[in-house]
Amino acid sequence: MGKLREIAEQPALTEHRRDVLRIPASDRDSDILDHIQRYTQSYFHPVGTCAIGSVVDSELRVLGVDGLRVVDASVMPVITRGNTNAPTIMIVEKVADMIRRFVQKPTAPADATKLITF
Repeated sequence: MGKLREIAEQPALTEHRRDVLRIPASDRDSDILDHIQRYTQSYFHPVGTCAIGSVVDSELRVLGVDGLRVVDASVMPVITRGNTNAPTIMIVEKVADMIRRFVQKPTAPADATKLITF
């Protein structure tokens, strides 16, 4: 951290700083944890609130509710290491294909096309 601060405090860079540099009071774990709690925040991507197997089945149908599916990041059992956008798009595309195949079957039940979209 010392070298980074030394570079940031050079005259050529100080005019571009918007605020005082915030760094932990020391390298002790307690000071680093305090710094993190004070100055950082999470851009939390909630997932798992309707995880596959606990709330929805493998075709994302809500267990115990006819004609309702959950098709978003909440069906992921754990958060991905990166942004949730691409995996969510993949989930939506996969379920759209499942629904299309199901609806196209001549023996599909009448409630197969009942979807709630947001």
